[in-house]
Amino acid sequence: MPKTQTQTTSKTGQDIIGLLKAVKKTANGWQARCPAHNDKTASLSISDGNQGAVLRCHAGCDIQDVIEALGLTFADLFTSPLNSNGHQAANQTQPKRKIKAEYDYCDEHNTLLFQAVRYDPKGFSQRRPDGNGGWIYNLKGIRAVLYRLPDLLKADPDATVFIVEGEKDVNALWDIDLVATCNPMGAGKWRKEYNGSLQGQDIVILPDNDSTGHAHAETVAQQLFGQAASIKILHLPGIPDKGDVSDWLTQGGDAEALCVMAENAPEWNPAITATAPSDDLLQSCGDFLTTSFMPREPIIHECGRGELAMFAAVTNRGKSTLLRNLALSLACGRELLPLVKAGPPRRVWLLDWETPKTILQADLRKMKLTLTDAEQQLIDKNLAITCDVLLDDEPFLLTRPDHLRRVAEAAKNNKSDVLIIDTLSAAFEVRDENSNSEVGTRVMKPMMRLARDINAIVLLAHHIGKSGSEEGSAKEKAHLMRGASAFAGFSSLIVNLLRGSSDDSSILALGKVKGEKFDDVTIKLDRDSRWFSDSKTPPPKTPTSYELLMNIFTDDKIWERRKIDAVMLKHFGKSTITGLISQAVQTGDLIVVRHGQFQSAKFAKQASLV
Repeated sequence: MPKTQTQTTSKTGQDIIGLLKAVKKTANGWQARCPAHNDKTASLSISDGNQGAVLRCHAGCDIQDVIEALGLTFADLFTSPLNSNGHQAANQTQPKRKIKAEYDYCDEHNTLLFQAVRYDPKGFSQRRPDGNGGWIYNLKGIRAVLYRLPDLLKADPDATVFIVEGEKDVNALWDIDLVATCNPMGAGKWRKEYNGSLQGQDIVILPDNDSTGHAHAETVAQQLFGQAASIKILHLPGIPDKGDVSDWLTQGGDAEALCVMAENAPEWNPAITATAPSDDLLQSCGDFLTTSFMPREPIIHECGRGELAMFAAVTNRGKSTLLRNLALSLACGRELLPLVKAGPPRRVWLLDWETPKTILQADLRKMKLTLTDAEQQLIDKNLAITCDVLLDDEPFLLTRPDHLRRVAEAAKNNKSDVLIIDTLSAAFEVRDENSNSEVGTRVMKPMMRLARDINAIVLLAHHIGKSGSEEGSAKEKAHLMRGASAFAGFSSLIVNLLRGSSDDSSILALGKVKGEKFDDVTIKLDRDSRWFSDSKTPPPKTPTSYELLMNIFTDDKIWERRKIDAVMLKHFGKSTITGLISQAVQTGDLIVVRHGQFQSAKFAKQASLV
């Protein structure tokens, strides 16, 4: 029999027995049936100690389970925290807790049965309606059901059901259109009566990354075996100790990646107990080959999340311009040369240490003019800019640990897929650029940790050295960068921008790649649109400012000046917009309907003829 446990609280015995039924008075206090197990012998004793009530289950229940079954927590019971000797510390007050979240547990007809309540400071309790608008803080006589049972029953019967430990994780998965549930009261509390709600379903269990979570996953799998259509236990890669699926999603995981991993995970077999991921250095080959990892997803030519890329260029070849083309293309899912394939829009953070804000703004505005309205809207949403800034009135430098921490936090909050740092020499304070030791310690290792921490590509722009820019003087393109070889050593991808055969051409060349290579590409910069293009792709046509204005008036709709400004101010100042409208009115392309309202003359005439 498990060892019995005793806990002293600041509640009185009278407080406790008020929560129980069929209480008997004894010589030393009270006796009642323990609410934590199916008690038929009144095994719970309650008495008054020197510092509060003393609870003890003589059948061996953990006191934590008893308190939870009463609808209480230790935070409820202690007015002062316990010190290391198990006594109340003097002159300390437990902060008053507040309700942080309420999770409704409903039956098949969406009738509320009970709530799980999460508090701040951290704590949980369960409560049921008392029928008078209030709550009873225990679940006596209440049927226990799975969380979001009505949603579960209405979902596609062929959908995979993800089982997690907590309500917050369940909600996070429904938010990305996946079917999910959990049992009340967390790990170790699964009941057989939950199994019927999952009959015939494909089940994937996502355990929290701790021993309790792994044990809970095995228990759930054992309970559902023979009733569910299939069962898998998927240990999510890269989550911290005690982490969960919400942490994985925060790190950049999404529904598509989760479904791919679930599809590839092996089915659970009761004859082969899965070994949970270990913190040890050693992992057996069998465990390694059956562990599910997030699929590698190339974003910038064969370079994926958690990796470093280097972009090295000869002076005055348009390095920053090409990087801005790259940022815009990624942000709207547009193809760019051989570097980026058309695909899903990415969250991009461009950090520019060299360009004044006004110049960068004008350049980005001009580049956006060639794109569709839909692409421009995606860029406005997905591209973040840091330019010409100070932090706490000091130079912003990534060699400063406090500044680097702020970048990591901001990138996580922004859910960035790619960070572009232009340029390395301005963003880092390095005394000797040729020192492998200093470059590795102060630049490349911190950037590698950053890339893995935020689960994104970190692309560093750098300069090609004088010898590398001279034709025939460098043996390998991988080593064209100025400074230490450590720059190349830590990088998964190196792209070089070299001088072309003419003044207006450049060569895009791979210096290093793990995967498919591309041949050298000659590219040219169209100075009107500010976009690079190769011989296969003509430069995009840049509309004139007048054409941009008239593109607004594509039907007989009447436009107010404020709405025109809302569209045009992305590209021009108000005085320029006023001049363009005046020009359009004078040439007869626009009609002044009334003060501050304009209409296309062409479409207005067509509408009047109809």
